[in-house]
Formats: sequence, structure tokens, C-alpha cells
Amino acid sequence: MSRTQRAIRPLILGAIVVAIGTACSMLSPPTAPKGLQQQISQGAKADAKGRSQDARAPAGAITANRAKATPVVSGKDITAIGDSVMLASSMSLQQAFPGIYVDAAVSRHAFVGLDILRRLAASGQLRPVVVVALGTNGGVTTDQVHQLMGIVGPKREVVLVNTFVPLSYEQSTNSALAAAARAYPNVVLANWNKTISDRTSLLWPDEIHPHYPAGTRVYAAMVKAAVEQAVAAGSTAGPRR
Repeated sequence: MSRTQRAIRPLILGAIVVAIGTACSMLSPPTAPKGLQQQISQGAKADAKGRSQDARAPAGAITANRAKATPVVSGKDITAIGDSVMLASSMSLQQAFPGIYVDAAVSRHAFVGLDILRRLAASGQLRPVVVVALGTNGGVTTDQVHQLMGIVGPKREVVLVNTFVPLSYEQSTNSALAAAARAYPNVVLANWNKTISDRTSLLWPDEIHPHYPAGTRVYAAMVKAAVEQAVAAGSTAGPRR
């Protein structure tokens, strides 16, 4: 079976609802390996626990850090919104950024992620650094990127994670995200496609989701490097309107 066929099956065959305590629920593809389902379930539990804590955006946290020569970003400064690839990597993201707010789910489309970002922004819970990884299911369009940037605004640092999925929208999604990183001064691209393309042994057999711990640590390290780059760039850019 080709990589494309292995990837399409869990994306198309539908999903079953799996309860994760009383805090959250998720959709789990019935064809996913048991180990991947367990990994995703553990990530969902960790994320739910993190979201149950104080999610209010820390006022001025990054601004204060920018006064230092080397800005330091805390997990409490970061909101991360994503799909199952981020969810599979949640435990490593929590280790890299203690206190990070992660809201990721299986089969999540970009328009759902945008709605979540709108709600967080409206309630004052959107933190100074926003990480978005929403390209696995149906891709991301240029218009959706513009919507996203309208929601987060110019004063937050944004990391857009591109996608590694053997489907027709991979190239257009990654092109739209790369263009955003060139167009917006507060956007940095986290190039998951490039990072993992020559290390697919770190993925599950679907060749989409990173395996814990080795693959997810690579994912988290990539995100961390992009966040640090974004915050460092913001520290030298001066006030943004």
C-alpha cells in the first residue's frame, strides 16, 4: 500500500467518539494503530488539564522579556491551536513549554480552528504568542490565513506550522503559509514538511503522525525554535500598531 493510500484511509473512513474524562472529547479514527490512539488520548488529557488552569493571557509578559538582550518565552505566553498532528505531539510540547495552552483535536479543519481563536480572542484568553497547525485535514487557504491574522492582530507573535500529508492540498497549504511568513512581520514559519521529510521513520505507519517520544520531540523542538525566532524578531522590531 502506498503512502498516499495509508494516509487517505484514516482521513476518509470517518471517526468514532472517544470520551476523555469529563473535560474533553475527541474523534479517533478506527483504523489508527492502538498505540497512536493511546498517544493521542494521553495528549488530550494533558491538554485538558492545562486548559482547566488559568488561561487568561499574561499581560505584558513578552513585552517585559523584550527588554532583555535574549528574550525568553514561557509556556504561559503561548496559545497553540492544532489538529491531530499537534495533538499527537502534545506531551512533548508540554515538556518543552510548561504551562502552554494547547487546544488540538483529531479531524479538525482550519475553519474550526479559526472559530476557537475568535472565542479565545474575544474572551481575553489569547496569549502573546500564537502557534497554529491546522493543515492536515482539508488544508489551509490564503483567505483563511488572512482571517487568522485579523483575529490575532499585529501585536502578537505568530508561528504557522506547515503540513506533511500526501494529499493534493499539501503544496497549496504550505505555499499559503510560506507566503504569510513573508508578508507579515510578526509571522514565522515552522517547516514541519522539511523537518520530517527525511525522517519518516519517526512517524506512525500512516506517515502523518509523529511517534512518541522521538518524533514528537522533533516536532516540539521545531516549534520551540520557531517561537524563539518569532520572539527574538519581535524584540528588535519595535512597537507594532
